[in-house]
Amino acid sequence: MSRRDGLEDAQFETIHPFGDGTPTSPGLEDFKADEVDRWVAQFALAVEIAAKRATGFSADVAALRAEWIQRTQPMRADATARAIVDHLPSYPIITAAIAEKITGRSRVAAINGLERLAKAGILTRHRNQRKGDSWEAKELFVLLDGFEQSVLTPVA
Repeated sequence: MSRRDGLEDAQFETIHPFGDGTPTSPGLEDFKADEVDRWVAQFALAVEIAAKRATGFSADVAALRAEWIQRTQPMRADATARAIVDHLPSYPIITAAIAEKITGRSRVAAINGLERLAKAGILTRHRNQRKGDSWEAKELFVLLDGFEQSVLTPVA
């Protein structure tokens, strides 16, 4: 890509930002004004901050998983509920079919595990006669919302 092509891309992004209406980065204005070094520095800083916040988010998710395991004690290490907890970060909304598949346990065992987690306040059951019930790990979404806000909050 030539420098000219890059400038045209930056101009397009200034007019029509990424995603669905995300505000244009001030860095793109710098790029457009031929201040590429400043744009690269700002972009690198944004990537560094996002990576640090993602590392913090990952630690928060691990701490939440540990808390969930504590809430379900006593529980055998090979219990279906424990296997489900281990997969909840990947499946914050889960069905019995998914729990059955990811744990390799029977449908009855999967439902029992999901119900145990619901009784412990880890999952919230959503009943749906047409599509089947699902369970939601609301605390995981709270962490995700916090992470999203931290990434979108400008650094002074």
